[in-house]
Amino acid sequence: MNFGYSSNINGSNEFKENYRIYPISYLPNTVSDEKKQLLNNSGKIILPPSALTKLSFLEISYPMLFEIQSNISFNSTNVGVLEFISEEGRVYAPDWIIEQLKSPVTSTVSIKSISLPKANFVKLEPQSVDFLEIENPKVVLENCLRNYSCLKLDDIIQINYNNKFFKIKITDLKPDPKGSCIIETDLVTDFDPPKGYVEPDYKKEQEKIQKIEAIGEKDPTIESMTKRVYIPTLTNDNSLKPTATGVKLNGKKVSNNQILDDKPIVTHEQLKKLTSETEIKPLILEDGVLFFGFPYIAPKNGDSKDDDDSKDQNNSANFVGQGQKLKRNNKRKIGKVSPTGVKGGLSQEEEGRKSPKT
Repeated sequence: MNFGYSSNINGSNEFKENYRIYPISYLPNTVSDEKKQLLNNSGKIILPPSALTKLSFLEISYPMLFEIQSNISFNSTNVGVLEFISEEGRVYAPDWIIEQLKSPVTSTVSIKSISLPKANFVKLEPQSVDFLEIENPKVVLENCLRNYSCLKLDDIIQINYNNKFFKIKITDLKPDPKGSCIIETDLVTDFDPPKGYVEPDYKKEQEKIQKIEAIGEKDPTIESMTKRVYIPTLTNDNSLKPTATGVKLNGKKVSNNQILDDKPIVTHEQLKKLTSETEIKPLILEDGVLFFGFPYIAPKNGDSKDDDDSKDQNNSANFVGQGQKLKRNNKRKIGKVSPTGVKGGLSQEEEGRKSPKT
């Protein structure tokens, strides 16, 4: 088993090495968290600088594609390479690749260079119905697939959108399902329904709409949002009627017939007994009908005697007596005594002043 630079060339331009696999989160602190997150949602690995030296010696052409296989589970997938900055003997891979390989951390994996055809069609299956919440999934996937170099059938890749992770399964891939390159190619994408998605029954929805429309056609006087509901009388026991007489505000007495108007009155004890013996059922209305309370019925003219009493009260004189003004009249009148005790008219001095000289 080889680690690092040494490998078996076997007279061919094939790169093949064994490394210990580590997740992206194990990268040194010199790598930013933003870059780690970008790498973890991609299909590329980090190799040591010695791998770049050997790839240059073997004249491996761009794009550099590799097959990574676990030496424990023997599961494999196809990946690309982003940088050559890892420690010697180590390879850093995204979490979804480690899950796909079913390879424990620090276990050995075999990496060899491969050449793949250009992909022209891929079908994807989201692994969660939450994927339907994305407004334009096709554009989102096209942007996310730029972080991948190649795909393989039945692989479950991972994408990040709005800080939320989605897993996508490759259900169809052309021209080669075992692996196809998606770099610098025109790729047609298609979608399968998300895993766990249940197609709605459009026939039942249509029948429900027709039923609601039919309710409005039965009675044109009943609007679509209202319905008149009548509740039966609780009891008709005449022994519960009171014997006292009532008095109006104007002092007139009211007979029992006017008070009750043949309406039953139920006591608290009788109501408890009635509810305990009677099964209380919910108010079930038809589809599309809401209950906003009982309808208001305006009283007809002449039905109530209170109208006649109010007319009599309005006609009677409510106030009697003479009124006085707050402003006093200051005009002097002849023949009346002034407030000073002098009769009205001019005094002798005033007459002497105003009389003409003779």
